[in-house]
Amino acid sequence: ETLWLKVCAHRPAVVHFVGPGCCLGMPFSGDEQQFSDADLLQEPFRQAARTLRDRVSKVTFLVSGLVLFVFVLVPGILLICARAGFSRTLVFTRSQDLTVLAEDKTKEFRCLGKVKVAGYHDVELIPEGWKMSGPDADDGATFPGHVKILDGGNRFTIHHKSRVYFGEKCTPGEYNPLDYTNLQLLGKKFRFTANIKGTQCGCNAAMYFTPMHQNTGFKNRAGSYYCDANFVGAFTWGKKEEGCQEIDVLEGNQYAMHSTLHAWGEKQEGTPENGYIQVWKSIYDHDGLSGGNGGGMGGGNGPRSFKNEQFCPGSATIDTTKEFEMVAYFFEKGGKFDRFLVEMRQGGRNLTAIDSWWDREKLAKHGNFNLNDHNTGPRLHANPYKYGYEAPQMDDLTRVLKSGVTPIFSFWSSKTMDWMDGPGTDGLGPCKEETLGCDNMDISFGDVAIEDI
Repeated sequence: ETLWLKVCAHRPAVVHFVGPGCCLGMPFSGDEQQFSDADLLQEPFRQAARTLRDRVSKVTFLVSGLVLFVFVLVPGILLICARAGFSRTLVFTRSQDLTVLAEDKTKEFRCLGKVKVAGYHDVELIPEGWKMSGPDADDGATFPGHVKILDGGNRFTIHHKSRVYFGEKCTPGEYNPLDYTNLQLLGKKFRFTANIKGTQCGCNAAMYFTPMHQNTGFKNRAGSYYCDANFVGAFTWGKKEEGCQEIDVLEGNQYAMHSTLHAWGEKQEGTPENGYIQVWKSIYDHDGLSGGNGGGMGGGNGPRSFKNEQFCPGSATIDTTKEFEMVAYFFEKGGKFDRFLVEMRQGGRNLTAIDSWWDREKLAKHGNFNLNDHNTGPRLHANPYKYGYEAPQMDDLTRVLKSGVTPIFSFWSSKTMDWMDGPGTDGLGPCKEETLGCDNMDISFGDVAIEDI
């Protein structure tokens, strides 16, 4: 007879029970526990086995009468299990010894550990993906070994297709927006080191902020309360309640990088008073105001703040095969967000990714939902040489930075990453095609610090 179980052979058995309360009729707390073979023959295991055997017998009878409809039942069962939060297939066999059946890589409901943040305090790393599986889940961080904390918490690595959040508290398998770290960064600078060696065209190593701590109303598809300006994980693209402002310090690979502000924009006509900025519809500015180098979509170009040879493998400025430091400045003036500046540093050399005070030749807007459109030329602002967010957008980001944002680190890839690293219409971007190749890679971050400007 075959029952539903998970077992271990000829050695102390490690049994995982999924979720609080009881799993498949077995009343345990949800923690990992260790039992000997003798223990497994005692109550409550024997009682649980008898109960499960009876259940399986009844299910077997029903299934045998509905074998022609198995193609309907199987997807239904899988969907129910996924929604219930079960992440493991547990199979018990009745034999002299209990024997483990091989499993594929499985998620773990565990906290990842703490990371040091100078000028603040140690924070928890919370993984995306506890609540979801399947093609829509960004759940790589939940797999064993996909996130490693090194050097006593000073550095950490994340594997491809992983995303992690800074948190004040971590409860395995549970998400609560109030547990996320909430940094008030106005008048501060945030710095960290990054090692993105080997990330090819199409790969994206990212560090950014969104107001996840304030996002108490929308859980997203993964149930983690994640939100951003591109509605990743949302049920309805473009619905205000399912998106949020986003501040990208780093999105990049060995050849290209962007630093970007994404504000909320109310629909408006261009006037002298608002700098001739025309907003076609109320929406989070998902393309954003970018600095950096690379990319271009929608018949335009990405930012060209520096040249390809200044940020690439072997560069004399920022050699992307080696670790470099990133520093994001959130300047304040009169209680408002006045200037966004991001610098990269390596070996005494500096390279500026974005300065929101730059003129329009260095900053970029691209895509279909621009707050500013490069093609409007002199009509862009009352001052034709000025290009950037005006009072409404900066006021919006002032509110966000004062209320607080959560640090996010991720590593992903796409065949359509040309918006970030492609050649653009001017042909100057660094990547002619998305070669990818980052599936089995780790990247690292470290030396995180918050300081007054």
